[in-house]
Amino acid sequence: MSDLSLSPLMQQYRDIKQGYPDAILFFRVGDFYEMFYEDAQVASGILSIALTSRDKNSANPVPLCGVPFHAATGYIAKLLKAGRIVALCEQVEDPKQLKVWFTAKSSDSIPRAHWSIQSFFLLPSSTI
Repeated sequence: MSDLSLSPLMQQYRDIKQGYPDAILFFRVGDFYEMFYEDAQVASGILSIALTSRDKNSANPVPLCGVPFHAATGYIAKLLKAGRIVALCEQVEDPKQLKVWFTAKSSDSIPRAHWSIQSFFLLPSSTI
């Protein structure tokens, strides 16, 4: 899938994910942390949650799963216990303000939201 066919959100996800290729990226979208592509396939199996897709009617739907942000701690712990690395990606702007900006500007000048990353690693017990 070319970068031109990706939505601004998915372009940002791809850019951030490239910096954390070994981590399952919890990408904050509203009240959920969403995971996409291989992260979604792996996490849905470990976490026993539904695997769905984004853009279901497109030629290349994107695998997707998600968890409510207020319940993320338990899901993160389960992934860490399974030996995975988890990176949290938080949007640092108010999505409501961003939405107002989106509707007020032309689509060719869509802003990039700002994100903050936190990584969680499970250390082998011999190193603790």
